[in-house]
Amino acid sequence: MYKASNAFYLTANDAAPYTSSPKTKYIGKVIFLAAVARPRYDSRRKRHFYGKIGKWPIVEQTVALRNSVNRPKGTVVTKCVAVSRDAYSKMLIDRVFPAIRALWPGQRWPHVVDHDPVVAEAGDQGG
Repeated sequence: MYKASNAFYLTANDAAPYTSSPKTKYIGKVIFLAAVARPRYDSRRKRHFYGKIGKWPIVEQTVALRNSVNRPKGTVVTKCVAVSRDAYSKMLIDRVFPAIRALWPGQRWPHVVDHDPVVAEAGDQGG
C-alpha cells in the first residue's frame, strides 16, 4: 500500500528509495476478520484469558502471470478477496476455529450457524 506522495530526507551519499505502485492514487483496501471473547480467568491453566483470539486479513496470495512495470512474472502478489459466504466459511474453518481451540479456556463450544453443516462439522472437531 502506498501514499500518493512521500517526502524523503537524504544525505549527499544516499540514493532515493525505489517505490512502485499500480497507480499513483491507488491505496489498496484490506478487510480483516477479528475474533474476540469475554475475558475470564482460566482455573485449569492458572492464568487470565484476555479474550483476544486473533485478527486475520481476508486476502489471497497468487503468483503474477505476466510481467509488469512494477514487478516481474512469477512474483507473489497479494489480492483482496470478496467476502462471500464461501470465503467467510473458509476463514472460520481454516483460521478462527483452530485459534479458538488453542486459546479457549476449558472445553467451550464456538457459536456457529446451525444450518451450515460444513462449519458445524469443523466446529465439532477436536472436542
